[in-house]
Amino acid sequence: MIKKLTRLAEISLAIIMCVFIAKVLNYIYVNDYYNESASWERAVLHDFYTLDENIDCLYLGSSHVFRDIIPIQMDEINKRNNFNLATSSQPYMASYYLLKEAIKRHDLEHVYLEMYYIIPYAFGNLDSAEVMTKNWNVLYQMPFSFNKLDYMCHLSNKKFGIMTLFPVRQFSKHVFDAEYIKINLKQKKTENYKNAVHVLDQNAPLFNNGFCTTTNYMKAGTFEGNTSAIQDNWIDDNSKKYLDKIIGLCQRQDIDITLFTSPMPDFRLNCMGNYDQYINNIRSLAKKYGIHYYDFNICNEKYLNLQDDQYYTDYDHLSYEGAILFTDILGYVLFAEIEDRQPPSDMFYSSYAEKMKCIDQRIFGLDIQQDITQAEKVYMLYSIDNLSETDVEFRVTKTRTGETQPTIVQDWSTQNRIIFPQTETGVFVVEARPVGHKLKTNQVETPY
Repeated sequence: MIKKLTRLAEISLAIIMCVFIAKVLNYIYVNDYYNESASWERAVLHDFYTLDENIDCLYLGSSHVFRDIIPIQMDEINKRNNFNLATSSQPYMASYYLLKEAIKRHDLEHVYLEMYYIIPYAFGNLDSAEVMTKNWNVLYQMPFSFNKLDYMCHLSNKKFGIMTLFPVRQFSKHVFDAEYIKINLKQKKTENYKNAVHVLDQNAPLFNNGFCTTTNYMKAGTFEGNTSAIQDNWIDDNSKKYLDKIIGLCQRQDIDITLFTSPMPDFRLNCMGNYDQYINNIRSLAKKYGIHYYDFNICNEKYLNLQDDQYYTDYDHLSYEGAILFTDILGYVLFAEIEDRQPPSDMFYSSYAEKMKCIDQRIFGLDIQQDITQAEKVYMLYSIDNLSETDVEFRVTKTRTGETQPTIVQDWSTQNRIIFPQTETGVFVVEARPVGHKLKTNQVETPY
């Protein structure tokens, strides 16, 4: 008996020592301060775990939640306590375990899950290092509990299991990097770190209850790039599994759950070409579970007009001004749901295609693509718009490297193929407008 007790004590001591060593190594090597995603997760979860008041309404999802929804503004609208427990590119797996954390600590009335179209298919695969990192950033900020242990077990796999159990493994390249260790330890001794302040982006201060904004916004008419279409396999197996678990858990706990999608620039949605396919996918899911779904990308501009570039900080997120407008209309819709009222019949279009037909015709942005098969530098110019019959014309100027004055490459013309000598470098500016329109409506600068 004494031998067994001695052996048990030895094993217990070994476990304690391993945990202690792991914590010391994590403190030395793990960078969760000047690390964009990890810093945010640390800040918002610190706010969550130190919150004194009850959370009535919980918002889960990606940065489309913590950038776009202002909880303290929502408090005034629905007369409840609202909290954004959103994290960067939050996988549904992370949403599920965070929901369980919230249920343990709060008497939840309603859960709102944001349905950013990229999350279902791009952030479910646990063989992806990026997906695992998004989960780890959440997992490591959770205090130890059976819920965290369950999360850890389901997250572990052959490829990344060691990193899940021992976070320091992710930073093994810095084992003998004295400068990295010095800087990391110095950062962790600061008051900002001790108080879990999100400091990476000085223009993005942490607001109360999980809202983070920025003072930056898009310059007028500068949307440029391209976005791939919605795939038939819009959700992977792991994402579907945890989306089902989230909805099922809420329904078993008698917690109302609503699905919604935050607004994105029409430039991006038009580039996709088939956004209605995604809307229909989520509508089918919501119908299956008997829950509401609201997509604010098809909200009538009469109620929510975000066409001015100042309402976006980038291609994905609303600016502070945009968040104020969106929170107001979101609160109106969700409060109507709480009171068992229906939003006005004309508040939402039946489809994104219908919205494009009904709103004023305009150019949303430019898609500039380089043809890399050519010997010269060849660029194709495409207008992203909802123009029905009017063509688009382009004006192109360039400023060669080392020069300060721009020269005209092409005056206003419908020609959309621009050629530069292979050896020449610089920047070119593309202006676009409907043919016959006197004022340019878009202007994009691109290096060549």
